[in-house]
Formats: sequence, structure tokens, C-alpha cells
Amino acid sequence: APSPVYAQNSTDVQLVVGWGFAAGNGGAPILGWRVQISFDGESWPSESDVENPALLSPTGVDCLPASNAAQTWCMFETGIDDSHIDIPCADYGKSREVLWVRIAGISSVGVGRFSHVLASRCSDVPFAPLAPHPPSSVSSSMRHITIAWPLPNASDLHNALHTGYKVWIDDGADGPFRAVTLSDTLQTQYTQTGTQGGAQYRFKIQYLSEVGESAESGILSVVAASPPDAPVVNIVRTSDTEIEYSVDLRGSTGGAPITSWQLYVSEDGFQSDVPATPESDGIPANFQSRTFSCPAVKAKYYWLRVHGVNAAGVGVGGVVKTKCSDVPDKPGAPTRVSSTANSITVDLRPSDLHDAYLTGFRVF
Repeated sequence: APSPVYAQNSTDVQLVVGWGFAAGNGGAPILGWRVQISFDGESWPSESDVENPALLSPTGVDCLPASNAAQTWCMFETGIDDSHIDIPCADYGKSREVLWVRIAGISSVGVGRFSHVLASRCSDVPFAPLAPHPPSSVSSSMRHITIAWPLPNASDLHNALHTGYKVWIDDGADGPFRAVTLSDTLQTQYTQTGTQGGAQYRFKIQYLSEVGESAESGILSVVAASPPDAPVVNIVRTSDTEIEYSVDLRGSTGGAPITSWQLYVSEDGFQSDVPATPESDGIPANFQSRTFSCPAVKAKYYWLRVHGVNAAGVGVGGVVKTKCSDVPDKPGAPTRVSSTANSITVDLRPSDLHDAYLTGFRVF
């Protein structure tokens, strides 16, 4: 019997079946090949049918018009020089369905033993003719990166059975990719551990089915780092029109350099006044101090929240509360109220407080 019999290639409309033959010919030359196709995996020609040339399809593999769906098998012959056949599944009305195929040699003595039955789906590889989307980043730190991808649906798989995934990862230095094969078809995340902090790793994915492998997805690049810790926000000075601030990052950068800062401003401590976009974005990483211009109403409290940004994302914000108000004006000279041999009582009157609350005096 021919061996092996295997699927060379398949699409939604055509299945290519190949075979080899290294066995004995029984003493008579092989003259050709008898091919049988079952459309349900159970119905095959009987032994008498096999020897009946009247049941051979006169047009080769085109033995089942789509209008004749009641036919459950077909049989035809191909030449001795053939080592594969192209089966037009769509013509049979069997696109994205399984066909069962077996093959035997023909000599002057008759039809030989049939091969094992090949069951193969007439489907494209997953996502054909396109490639899947790149995976997405879920989380990262200096020691791990977790990526995710969606489950494929029947259309993505061309109705073929899903068999797993192949995740491709480089070495974090733009080196070659290596593959990790995952057989759990419900798995939608993968974590790469042992990463080098600050290094950028590249990921891509393939979906696997009984038919084959999808094209490789686009590449996702992720830095092995976490977003930076919250900075300490310092108030450098205030006036009636602006607030000058600086930051001091006493915690971790997350394993990757700070690339910029973001400033959010709220008038109620980020309770109901929670801005969706930053007041200032792309603040240079090495800034010394920065000025926020207050709205028209002076002497109002503002909460400033500053976030560090690195390759892993936006970190937690550090918050400071201050009033948009100038320092008090120079007061007038104190006036004497009374005195004794060992005490003096003076009257202190503040000058313009710029709508700020008086919190005390400093007496020299």
C-alpha cells in the first residue's frame, strides 16, 4: 500500500494530497493509482465496486457535482507519474469540511491494498489570507512581561480545529526569535520571566489549527519595566496668578528612565473635579521647576498631581495642595500699646493677605 499518505496543502476550496510508495509491486509494474474519497468517513466502495471500472469517475477528481449531495463517495484513477492529487473541495460542496482519502496501486493483476485513511480538512490556515493582530501588553516589571491575545473564532480558523499557539520572543537585544508552543487552546496570556530590567523585548504570535500555522502576527515591543513610583511634589513659590512647582523622585523609576512628566490639576482634590487629560503633558524629564498659570479667580486652592512617564507607562501621581496667592505684603511697623519694667505690648496689623488666611506672625 502507498505510504505515507499526507495532506501537502489545503485551502477553503482545494485539498492537495500526496503519497509515497516504497513497498513491493507484487511482481507486476505499477501502472497507476486508484483514489477513493469518502465524504462522511464511513461510506466507501465495496470490494466489487473497486473492481468495477464502470464506477470510476470519467473526469477524475470532478466526480461529485455540488448538486449531487446524496453521493457519499467517489473513485477515480490517476497516472503512474503522479505523486499527488488536487481535490476541488468547493466543487463537492465540502469547503471547510473534512474529506477522507485512501489510495492503492494498480497493476495488470488488479488493484492492490489500499493505504491507511487520511482524514484532512479542506480549510485555509488560521486568519488566511491575512495575519493575526499583534499581541497586547498586560503588565511588566524589571523581571517579567505578560502579553495577551484574543481567542480565535470559527471564521478565524476557517472551521478547522484549534490546536494551540506559537509565541515568538527575542532575547531583549534585537537578537533572533525563539518559539514557545502552547497546546492549551483556552490560554490567552503568556508571561516571560527572567527579563533584564530596562531591556526591550519583542513578541509575535501564530495561531495553530489541524490544518497548519497562521502567518506570524505583527511585532509587539515591550520594555521590561514598571511605571515609576509617585514623586514628591514641592511648591517653589506662589503668586496671585501662578504656582511654581518641582518634583523629587525618591522612589523607583521602575527600571526604565523617566522620559517625561504629566501634570493634572483639580479644584476639589480630585473628588468630582477629575480631569480626563493632563493640564501639561510631555514635561521634560530633567525639568527643574515648572509654572502653572492660575485661572482668573485668585486665592483659590488647587491640587497639583504629577506623574512620571517611562517606557512602561504612566506612574502613580504625587499630589500637593496649595493656594494661588502671593505672600502677604510687608506689614506696617508695630505700634506700642503698653509697657512695664519687664514687658512691652505692641499692636500687629497685617497688610494685604491676597485673600489668603492669616496663620500667624513672626516677631523679631
